[in-house]
Formats: sequence, structure tokens, C-alpha cells
Amino acid sequence: DASRRLYHGRLAKLILVRGLMGEVLERVDEFFDMICIDEVQDFGGNDFNFIIKLAGAKVDLLLVGDFRQHTYDTSRDHGVNKNLHAKFGSYAQRFREAGIKVDTESLSLSRRCSPAVCEFISERLGISIRSSTDRVATVLEVRSQDEADAFWRRNDIVKLFYSEHAAYGCASQNWGASKGDDHHDEVCVVLNPKTLKAYKDGKLHALSPLTLNRLYVALSRARGNVYLVSQTYMARYKTR
Repeated sequence: DASRRLYHGRLAKLILVRGLMGEVLERVDEFFDMICIDEVQDFGGNDFNFIIKLAGAKVDLLLVGDFRQHTYDTSRDHGVNKNLHAKFGSYAQRFREAGIKVDTESLSLSRRCSPAVCEFISERLGISIRSSTDRVATVLEVRSQDEADAFWRRNDIVKLFYSEHAAYGCASQNWGASKGDDHHDEVCVVLNPKTLKAYKDGKLHALSPLTLNRLYVALSRARGNVYLVSQTYMARYKTR
């Protein structure tokens, strides 16, 4: 800006606006054999445009991600790519237009989730997911305050909240922030009132895209059982 401050969220824009992409590609070609980018579904704004431009490099480019696990954007700049994640078809087309092959099969099976959890996600959330394991596990609903109290006390089972997890004083995390966790045998997914009603009405698939994606992330953290508990049961432990 006028004071020569550099904004970390606009580094990609700076490169693109100043016409420096050619130099970037030259350096990539000189020093690297391959570029690998994980969680590519979360790149947004000018960061996404920068990644598309990287397709012009002579090195191999590997992008890995799960479109339905998009829970935030790496950058937002005056609506740039505002509707990028509205539909998978148009999203995938952006990569194809850049000469990047879109492969939806190689990593299509979950190595973490059991068949029962995958079936729950597919049927209830409308997000297609299949398991590569024969692990025996299921999705269970916590139906009493006593049961919920017992889960709150257990440090070996993480409680995943829609938001404000730290306010509940237990082993916890927020739905979206749990993305990347791969060490949970079992998880307890706490449903806020709106999501609980959607669950009871059989309408989880109709949740807003961001809420649906975050719930999908939470449900798919467990190698074993997933326990669903009403946030109302946890309310007695909220400290702020």
C-alpha cells in the first residue's frame, strides 16, 4: 500500500497484478521437479488464480483435495472467485480449462471411515463416500443427559462442536477445524439446535453448504463409532 506494507492475504494478487508470474514459473522450473498442493479445495480468491497459473510450469503438478470439505477460503478479495465453490461441475471445469486433469476416482475410497459411517454420510448428507475397509462401527444417537455427561468426562473421545468448543471445558474441537485429524478411534459430534432438527426431520442434506461441509468433516473423523449428541445436553458445561 502507500506505506509499503505487504498484506499476506494478497501476495498472489501482487504477483499477478505486477505481471511476475513468468518469473515465478522460471524459478519453479529451475529448482523443482514437482509441485504438490494439499487441501486444494480451500484455496480461494486470487490464491486460486495463482494455482491455475502454476499449470504453466514445465514440472509435474499434483493437487489433492475434497470439494465437499471446503470450509473456508485462503483469501478473499472483493468477491474474486466468490462463487468458485457453488457447484463441483463448474469448479472442476476451471482446472480442465487450465490443462489440469481432474481425477475423481483414484482417491474415492475412505481409508478411515467404516462402511456404516460412509453409508450415513451418503444417505443423510447426500455426499457420496465409500469405505475401503470392512471395519465394524456405526452411528449412534446419545439419548439422555446421563449418557451425554459420561461422554463429556471422557478425554479419549473428542467432542466436535459447530463453534465455541473451548467454552465447554472438555476434550473438544470445532467441526471445521477438525479437518486433517486422523487419530480418532471414536468421535462425539455435537449437533446444534438447527442441525439437530434437520437430523430429526431427515433433512441434513438441505443444510447450507458451509454447515453441511463442516458437518461432513466432523462425521468423517472417526475410524470407529460416531456418537451424535444434542448441544442442549452439553449446555450445562458451557462457561461463557
